[in-house]
This record gives sequence, structure tokens and C-alpha cells, in this order.
Amino acid sequence: MKKVFILSWFILGGLIGSAQQQEQMYPTVLVELFSSEGCSSCPLADAFLQEMMALADSNKLPVFFLDYHVDIWNKSGWVDSFSDTSFSRRQREYMVKNKQQALFTPMIFVNGRGALPGSAKKEVGKLVNENMYAEPTTLLSTRAGYVQATNTLILNYEITGKTDSCNLNLVLAYREVKSEITGGENKGQTLTHHHTVKDWKWFPIQPSKKGKIEMALPSDVKLSDLILISFVQHEPTWKVYATDQLMFR
Repeated sequence: MKKVFILSWFILGGLIGSAQQQEQMYPTVLVELFSSEGCSSCPLADAFLQEMMALADSNKLPVFFLDYHVDIWNKSGWVDSFSDTSFSRRQREYMVKNKQQALFTPMIFVNGRGALPGSAKKEVGKLVNENMYAEPTTLLSTRAGYVQATNTLILNYEITGKTDSCNLNLVLAYREVKSEITGGENKGQTLTHHHTVKDWKWFPIQPSKKGKIEMALPSDVKLSDLILISFVQHEPTWKVYATDQLMFR
């Protein structure tokens, strides 16, 4: 479930944050877009992602969104400053799990399935809807605290349900960023991105299905400009079982 953390100081430990009680199990949906500022088709996919985000927010739906920028277009006249080789590897691994042979951007996965073009609005919508009505097997609940002295985020997680052969993925992303493009296929455009991935890491899930993870935060970004999306992913298939999101202000 989406949770906004209103940051308030505690005297001891310099921690900020809030906790939420675990809720009744419900389905969640994670939409992952793989895109690039060097790809002329990607701005339309960015706009589609924003449309879906607005729809989910207005209807209070547990649908979450991430935009990974890949580096495959970085030799085509524009180097995407948000791109990372690890994001490109993630897309390729998803393709293997989905038996998708053609590499392209923009590409969308819904709970680890699909490998759909960013323009396939009807197909993406259908997949989101199917997952919204699927029987939930797993619930992920997260809360966080901030240590100012070390600029560190401390995440506490608790999982109910299925976790066999699963990992816990943590993704820090920008809420919204803009870029002035001066080269490549989108030269001359000002692009707006939402939930653009800054950092992605995964961790083994403790046998108790609960634990604490410390994350070093980037020094050049305010915490209020970031979101933290966590999700449980099945390692053999890369299917996403459950997702949770934290926002800060």
C-alpha cells in the first residue's frame, strides 16, 4: 500500500519515519518500464506511465510504477544521465524469463510478465487488471527511519505468505525529474520522467520473513524527492508477488 511518511524528529537516534500495522492480504501490481532518453518512442511511454499513475492515485489502487533507464542508446548521440548498465541487464533477464527475443525500448512488464511495447496501452491495461483481480499469495509491509548523521535509510520489512525462492528488491527512484535533451533522437525536447530509478538492490529474505536493511542515500538528492519501492520477486521466474511503496515529505 502507498504510504506517505511525514518526517518528524525523535530525540534519540536521529530517526524519522512512521510505522503502519500489517493489513489484510490484497493483490498489488508493479509496472516496470524500461526506457531511454535517446529513444524517440520513449516520451510517449513516459506519458502513458504518468496516465496510469494518475488513474491509480485517483482511485487509490495498489498499483506501483518504476522507470528504469537503460544504456543501450548511449552511443546514439545522447548519453542518458539516469541510465545504468545494471538496468539493461535487468531488462535482458526479464526477456529471458518471458522468452522474449527482440530487445527494444520502451518495454513494459507487469508483475514480471509481459515484455510489452510501451505503446501497447490496451494489452498493458489488461495485464494490470488481471493482476488486480488475481488471488494474492503474499503481503509485504514496510516502514522506514532516517539517520541524519550517516544519511542512511533504515528499512524494516515484514512479509506474510509465500516467499519460497524469493528475494526482496529495494528501489530508490526520483518522484519527478526533467531533462533538456541536446542530442540524439529527442534533441531539442524537454523530457519529464516519473519514478525514474536511481538505485536498485536485492537482498535474501530472512527465514522469519521480517528484517532490517540499511540503505545509504545519495548525498545530492533530498529525501523528499525520492520514493522507495520494495517488492518480493520469485527468483526462478522473476514473477513479482507483492509490492509496497514509501514516500517522504
